[in-house]
Amino acid sequence: PVAIMVGYAMRHWKLRAYLNLVGDNLYYLGLLYTLVSLAASLYEFSPKEEDIESITPIITNFGVAIFSTILR
Repeated sequence: PVAIMVGYAMRHWKLRAYLNLVGDNLYYLGLLYTLVSLAASLYEFSPKEEDIESITPIITNFGVAIFSTILR
């Protein structure tokens, strides 16, 4: 993933594209990578039935954090 981001930045740097747009695109690409990796981690995380009540606040807070990140 980092190689893709570096390649994208180098390609657009040489083309002299609008650098602020390139920066924004790289930021959102990094955010997308973060969200996908967190979603994959949550998918792999499968608590036992008796652990559900202790896990609920973690999932709730995670959802609030992701929602506020997307709104920015």
